[in-house]
Amino acid sequence: MKTLLLAIALLVPSAAAAGAGRVAGSKHDLSSTGPGAYRAVSEDNPCVFCHVSHRSGAALSNRPDVGANHRAYESSTMSTPAGTPSGASRICLSCHDGTIAPGRTRTRKIQMAGGEGAIPPGHRSNLGTDLRGTHPVSFRPTPGRGIAAPRDGDRVKLDRSGSVQCTSCHDPHAEWGDPDLGKFLVKPSGSSALCASCHLPGRGGTSSHATSQAAFTIAGEQRPTT
Repeated sequence: MKTLLLAIALLVPSAAAAGAGRVAGSKHDLSSTGPGAYRAVSEDNPCVFCHVSHRSGAALSNRPDVGANHRAYESSTMSTPAGTPSGASRICLSCHDGTIAPGRTRTRKIQMAGGEGAIPPGHRSNLGTDLRGTHPVSFRPTPGRGIAAPRDGDRVKLDRSGSVQCTSCHDPHAEWGDPDLGKFLVKPSGSSALCASCHLPGRGGTSSHATSQAAFTIAGEQRPTT
């Protein structure tokens, strides 16, 4: 009987090993064998930067809680204002708001070859604490006016409370859900497919995109967004 149990244990990988297999080699792999210049000196487990086994709490998080005062996304066209970052979004921001070093965890400080500090300002991975220029998170969307909850089976998902979080559109364990863009998107975003999981073009309401007076640049030529 013991031999049978041992054989099953060897054939069935643990959840940690499965997660490591997806994270390993991605931009979220901060282990000593990770692909980036910012990686651990000797730690070879990519899971421990975000997770710790046998601990209760959101996603078995090993990330310190963000203490920063975040300024939420603002838009005059939103029927439900974005709230203070909560849930999974706080875990993401514990690296990506630039206030906590990725090598600093709840259980210990991991020595990093690329520097011991937080992600520096100006880096694409540093969103800062002013979130007005990001997609809104930590709010329950109000259906109607061109907004709907993702359909059953869609890779875009709300959290258990029905709120939009960073993880609604990003899977931190899988970098290439969009095989062209990467960026840990949960699915391909061509033709706005990812956005259309919740946003329903042409079905009423006035979006901030339609009313924006900002300009974008194509081949050196500036054009209005509308």
